Amino acid sequence: MPDSGSIPRVFICYARADNESSEPRERWLERLRRHLRPYEDQGELEVFCDAVIAWGDDWHGRIQDELRAANVVVLLMSAAFLESRYVGNSELPVLLQRARDDGLKIVPVLLSPCGFDQVRFKFPDPKIGPEVRRLSSLQSAGSPKETLCEMQYGAQERLLTEIASAVRRHALESDKHRHKPSVQDRSISPVGLTPSRFPASSPSASPLMQPAQPTTTTNDAALEKRDTVSMRSQPTTSDQGSGKVGRGQLITTGSLAAVASVGLVAFWIWNSVRTRDPENPRATTNPPAMSPSNRVERAAPGTAGLSPNPSTVQISKASPPAAPPLLVGFTNSLGMVFKRVPRTQVLFSIWETRIKDYASFTGWTPSWDTQEYRNAKLSPTVDCPVIDVTWSRAMAFATWLTEKERNEGVLRPAQRYRLPTDEEWSRAVGIPVEFGRSPEDKARIGKREPLYPWGTEWPPPPRAGNYPDEAAQVRFSDWPVIATYRDGFPTTAPVGSFSTNRFGLFDLGGNVWEWCDDWYNESHNGRVLRGGSWASMDTNMFLSSYRRSGTPDVSSQEIGFRLVLVPE
Repeated sequence: MPDSGSIPRVFICYARADNESSEPRERWLERLRRHLRPYEDQGELEVFCDAVIAWGDDWHGRIQDELRAANVVVLLMSAAFLESRYVGNSELPVLLQRARDDGLKIVPVLLSPCGFDQVRFKFPDPKIGPEVRRLSSLQSAGSPKETLCEMQYGAQERLLTEIASAVRRHALESDKHRHKPSVQDRSISPVGLTPSRFPASSPSASPLMQPAQPTTTTNDAALEKRDTVSMRSQPTTSDQGSGKVGRGQLITTGSLAAVASVGLVAFWIWNSVRTRDPENPRATTNPPAMSPSNRVERAAPGTAGLSPNPSTVQISKASPPAAPPLLVGFTNSLGMVFKRVPRTQVLFSIWETRIKDYASFTGWTPSWDTQEYRNAKLSPTVDCPVIDVTWSRAMAFATWLTEKERNEGVLRPAQRYRLPTDEEWSRAVGIPVEFGRSPEDKARIGKREPLYPWGTEWPPPPRAGNYPDEAAQVRFSDWPVIATYRDGFPTTAPVGSFSTNRFGLFDLGGNVWEWCDDWYNESHNGRVLRGGSWASMDTNMFLSSYRRSGTPDVSSQEIGFRLVLVPE
């Protein structure tokens, strides 16, 4: 794939509420990115949205840099989009000004009915003062009479395909004319999709559609002046006998001048590419010296996913003081894999802490051949989640692992492991918003609108997770189980045995209960447990919002834990 500085950049401006639904069909950012991803893999464009910003980075600064570097912008418009103050105050003014001044291509997409044609946005102009712009001056993908969410699924996919194709076309066009802007390129133009699908606006009525005056760069002017002087100084006669320059000599001199000009331009292009900052293609900096600690490899297209089989995950061997590559995830010294979860400041372990992870804990040796485990008929493998761990011991493991990897140079001094907070766990399981002062309140209110880790339907679909099923009933004949559901594991299952959620995490429902850092209620008489287990018998326990309380020293064959990594 070409260097990111030479690839046209696509900025997607959206409201997070339009990508957090429990229903995959209503996660619009994900659906659009799915249609754009083949063009990314081909190296034809690079998509940016705030979900790719690494935690600990300057969030606002990175967005502003990307706004200034974008070649094409997609606006996913809805009531939530128009409600966002950040979009209205910090993103749209910059984009609309660039559309006027730089010819930035903007593709508005109507997700749902909203008053986009009535909303105005102001931005300061150094020459004429505050200026007002309207989104209605831009031709939108989707009609106000039938927005994207009002279409049938097939029609939605066709429209998203057309939008992705238009974005690709604009990106490629901007790449062709990047170094030679023309009058046409510096004006806003319609997105160029099917007229019947995209009703035409009235571009002539908007000042956004007025072309800006072309400008000539210093380099172009100097080259033009030099060429003019050179042409005037060349003899034009071909009489060799009169002592004037002959035709052959004239051709030779002109050829040498052309070669010299081409060489000069080639050197200028090479120097620009060599010193271009990949985070900001319009800026040039001196390249930093590349050492093993700051060299970052780009994942090959189609290989960014993580294998669900723990045995295939390779343990990274970072050199001190290496930090986790936050954009692609992190594998620690025990082979535990961590991924960033949107709307949190941490990286989540993609699976629950395994027996073999916990067995590395100093001063602890696993011993499963006990009467208690024989009574529970448990026979876990080393890839199964560790069980019978108290909250206090889980915290002690996180502290031990933090110190171990700091000493080994795997983690920086400010990075550490801990248990997730109750709110972080809710984000990881896919709950968009919750109400209540305490986890106990949130659990009670969450029962009003049933939402499960796999969605809203009941019973769970195949491979949803490790829950009480027909396999468990064979071993525990008197247990209630989920009728017609079979996951194949009567007790705990090896981590990664089932489907991930949309953030790439396993077993946020079922297998074992997971400790959280928070107190369950304001009485501080128990810590929060989330997720249900292989032995959960109450259907309410399958809800994503369900919590139970456990004192810090309680343990059972249903309780384990999952770690998060605090990057800085």
